[in-house]
Amino acid sequence: MLLVIAAAASAAILISGEDKRPSGKAEEALGPAALQGKSPVQQPSTLSQRAAVSPASGARAKMPGIQWETDLQRALTRAGREGKQVVIDFYAEWCGFCKKMDQETYPDPGVISLVNQRSVAVRIDAERNPELAGKYGVAGFPTLLLVNSAGKEVGRLVGFMPAEDFRKELSRILHGAAAG
Repeated sequence: MLLVIAAAASAAILISGEDKRPSGKAEEALGPAALQGKSPVQQPSTLSQRAAVSPASGARAKMPGIQWETDLQRALTRAGREGKQVVIDFYAEWCGFCKKMDQETYPDPGVISLVNQRSVAVRIDAERNPELAGKYGVAGFPTLLLVNSAGKEVGRLVGFMPAEDFRKELSRILHGAAAG
């Protein structure tokens, strides 16, 4: 009986040319948890998967855009070899402004070009690396540090910044670090 009803419904859709079935957008927005009676959890977007990827997996480094390293020592070594500064993005998985940087600032072509050409970038989850965050005095998120290849701080940006402001400030710090 159910098969006949399902077939009739499909035939009606084909004949009318219109799909009157629910779009499933509510289920898509809420995720599979909504279908199982669990509270919905927002699924991270491609650009804000900080919480979904552990630094050890290296998946962040494979994202298009900024070429993120996942290990500070490797980034410092590479920066020394290439004569660049290191950009350290300290973040927390729960940080809304960190995710906003992922979605609005880091995808900007000018930001990508500036970071990739003038520095070696690395991401550090401050909650998984509290000693390192403490060493650099990280007190809020996001905190973006510029350090030389020896790990000495040469600049700091704290909080969310739109792409244009971020480019200007990062350029200013990179220029000052190169001059000094």
